[in-house]
Amino acid sequence: MTKTAGRRRAASSFLTIFTLVTIVSLLSLACSAFQEKEWMVLIREASEETVLYKSPIQAGDVIGFHWIHSVEHIEWSETFQLNEEGNLYLIESRFAGFGAGIPHEHQDGFFVEEGMMVFEPKNHQIDYYDWIHSHTALPEITYNGEIILKGEDLPHHQSLRMIIEER
Repeated sequence: MTKTAGRRRAASSFLTIFTLVTIVSLLSLACSAFQEKEWMVLIREASEETVLYKSPIQAGDVIGFHWIHSVEHIEWSETFQLNEEGNLYLIESRFAGFGAGIPHEHQDGFFVEEGMMVFEPKNHQIDYYDWIHSHTALPEITYNGEIILKGEDLPHHQSLRMIIEER
C-alpha cells in the first residue's frame, strides 16, 4: 500500500467516524427536544412553603376542588386542567347559587345545567391557586375524578397554595 492510499483510507475513516458521531449527536438532541415535559402538582403552606402534597401531573390531567360554601352552604366546585405547556387553566366552576366569593361578574360562559350554575371561562390561566383551608368547607380535592385529598388531610385554617412545577 502506498503512502497516499494509506492517507486516503485514514481520512476516509476519520470522515466516516465524524459523520456517524455528528448524526448520533443530532438524533440525540432531536429526541431530547421532543421528550414530553413532566410536571408536579404541589400543595404548600403559603407562609412556610412546607409541601403538604406532591404528585406527578401530565398535560390534560384535571384537578377538582369541591367546596361547601361557608355562608350559603351550597355546593361549589372548580375544575382545573394542565395544558401541553404546563399552564393550569380554570375550565369550569359549578355552583348551586350565588354568594360571597362566587364569580358573578362574567357575562359569557354561564349556563344552567341540572339546577347548577356553570361557568366555563375561555383562556382563564392561573399561575397558582390560593385558599384558606377549612376541614368543613373543602370536603375533597380530586385528580382525574379520583379523590386524592380529603378536607381533614390538610391543616385547618391555614393559607394554602397549589402550584405546578416542572420537574
